[in-house]
Amino acid sequence: MKQILITTIAAVLLVGCGKSQSKLIIQAAEEGNIEAVKQRLAEGADANAKNNFGETALHKASAEGHREIVELLVANGADVNVKDRNGWTPLHHVAWEDH
Repeated sequence: MKQILITTIAAVLLVGCGKSQSKLIIQAAEEGNIEAVKQRLAEGADANAKNNFGETALHKASAEGHREIVELLVANGADVNVKDRNGWTPLHHVAWEDH
């Protein structure tokens, strides 16, 4: 019984960590912090994780013109066709921001 409780607590903590990794990679991509993006990916962050607006790290990096981060995310499996909740792909953001 004790082992089940410990395992359950560990699983809950790991799920929580995964969510914050997702938020951190999106924030790092938006800020242009390539080292932080690399670190989050190395720690297993999902390159396709979405925020409350349906945006991914690729949406944010594209909107801000962070080309190296865009290339890194795509090389790590980021979906270039993913849509945010407004139906915009990362390419829409690039065009809108004139990057």
